[in-house]
Amino acid sequence: SLAHEMGLKLYVSLSRHGGIFNGPQLIPSWYPFRNPDTRLVDQHGHSYDQCCVNQESFRNWLFREVHRYLSNYPIDGVLLDEPQNTFITCFCSTCHALCPDIMDRRRFHRQSIVSFLSDLCALIKHSGPASNGQPRKTMLLAPMNDLRLLDDCAGIPTLDSIGLAPTWQHPRVDLEQIQQALYCLQELAQLST
Repeated sequence: SLAHEMGLKLYVSLSRHGGIFNGPQLIPSWYPFRNPDTRLVDQHGHSYDQCCVNQESFRNWLFREVHRYLSNYPIDGVLLDEPQNTFITCFCSTCHALCPDIMDRRRFHRQSIVSFLSDLCALIKHSGPASNGQPRKTMLLAPMNDLRLLDDCAGIPTLDSIGLAPTWQHPRVDLEQIQQALYCLQELAQLST
């Protein structure tokens, strides 16, 4: 590709796939609309325009799509851009069947998100080499409203880079949040050396 000829790396972002990752809100994911039974459902029964990461049909579809992209295009890596609604505990029928203990549901949901991201990173790594023969790279940008995601995902063995998407101009982000995020990144950097 022209990008590779110019010495550039080609990364793809999975924005709005299943509503899981960040992207333009004007362009919703079609998957949860066509498959409403896969939606994230909160404790009050409100469903979101986002798929639950434990829904097997959604996971199978997304992983097939990612594998198709990686098999057909000279992609060097994948950006997992700000997983959405990580703070909302899912109460869909699948999550209920996997974790009937309602008191443990929050921990279970958090573990499910990290497991989903880990499985996705493993798929990316094991879908063949990038155009330069090297393993494909994975990068996760954590949302500013969930800095714990940095710590929770730091142990994913197939995750190459982790960072933040600091929304400096966002009215709900204050300086204290930004300082806390930078402190988390510094701690992670010290742990990796």
